Amino acid sequence: QIHIQADEINKAIALYELALSQPASEEDADLLSDLGYLYHQMGKLKRAVEVYGRSLQLYPQSATTLLLRGMALLNLKRNQAALRDFNEAIRLSPYLDNAYWGRGQVFIALEDYSWAVASFTRAIELNPDEPEYYESRAKGFRAMGKISEANVDLQAFEKRSTL
Repeated sequence: QIHIQADEINKAIALYELALSQPASEEDADLLSDLGYLYHQMGKLKRAVEVYGRSLQLYPQSATTLLLRGMALLNLKRNQAALRDFNEAIRLSPYLDNAYWGRGQVFIALEDYSWAVASFTRAIELNPDEPEYYESRAKGFRAMGKISEANVDLQAFEKRSTL
């Protein structure tokens, strides 16, 4: 089963690459973003970042592609670049809860816990049913020494994780 799935992913990538070998147009931005996502899922983060960048050259207003590239950059520990992408995604789409979560993760990595908590709080305001946001904010609170707030968030995380 795993070999079949890997083979299908490789075939999909080959088809995307073939389609994109032609001169690019703005309509190709979505294809490139999808291709970047495939690379991202395969753990080929540097290639994903490169392909997301090509997509953004064609359509720089894509908050989703900025979010995805920000996540790949975060995984590569390129925190400042990830922060720029998350901030731009938020500017373009202020209700994109994942972008606030990603920005919070960057602030955790930078040990700027008050900004991390503020970002996670906004993500929770936008999507209060996402358990991971509470768990992330609890880490920020704990790092700030706010143990009771962290415990409240951990309870919220556990409650939402079982739904």
